[in-house]
Amino acid sequence: MCQAGKPDDEDIVRVVQRLDDQPQSTVNLKGLKRHKQKPGRLEQALAKMLRYQFSLNSKEAEPVVKLLLARPPLV
Repeated sequence: MCQAGKPDDEDIVRVVQRLDDQPQSTVNLKGLKRHKQKPGRLEQALAKMLRYQFSLNSKEAEPVVKLLLARPPLV
């Protein structure tokens, strides 16, 4: 039942991007600019944000991070 109610990775990416566009949101992708030169650190920061904001574990966050990084402009 939990799997049926879980949004797919694309849906999570859309939610993250929509939240990032809102002022006063707890999601701030632009704040991750400082990690842009260190791809590994940027991936870690995105995964951490997904764990805190969406209660995703590391395995669940990994494909979402890849999708976020593939969509310009991330940060």
